[in-house]
Amino acid sequence: MNTVGNLRMGSLRWLVLAVIIALPLAGCETAPKALDGGDVIEGQRIPLQRGENVAGQWSTRDLLVDYRYSVAKDQIDFAAQVRFTEMVTMGFMTLDRFHLKLYWLDQGGRVVTTQGLFSVSQAATNDEIKFQANCPVPVGAAAFALGYSGDLHSQGLNGGTYGISEVPTTAIGGRAR
Repeated sequence: MNTVGNLRMGSLRWLVLAVIIALPLAGCETAPKALDGGDVIEGQRIPLQRGENVAGQWSTRDLLVDYRYSVAKDQIDFAAQVRFTEMVTMGFMTLDRFHLKLYWLDQGGRVVTTQGLFSVSQAATNDEIKFQANCPVPVGAAAFALGYSGDLHSQGLNGGTYGISEVPTTAIGGRAR
């Protein structure tokens, strides 16, 4: 085989290798969609109450959310205040990014759809974060659950980033994870 043929064969090998490596990575972007249809345990479900100024509190090891919402027709007006726990504030000074998500549930606690409530970047972990959102209520929604993801940043000698998250689904397709 001549030199040109060897070059083409080498380029083809690199192209095939790049495709083989890239294919599994392409699915990473759609992975959160798999949460639709997952089950949420009863203790994580927040029943959807029609009316005005329904108040509640939701907490995890990382944060505390005081919320208030009103439902009229097919819209929810959601207002909340997020505070990070001492476990977070003692070890991390800044929040590089944070996303709070609403998981809409049917009567049986199955995720119907998800919706972002708010996102923030570059905040101090000891700050209270307040926000308001207005979202459509999906047909068949009987409850909701909250979840989040974010990155904390430490300023200490071993400074670095630490990921936090809470995903309320416990099963996909009815099987416990």
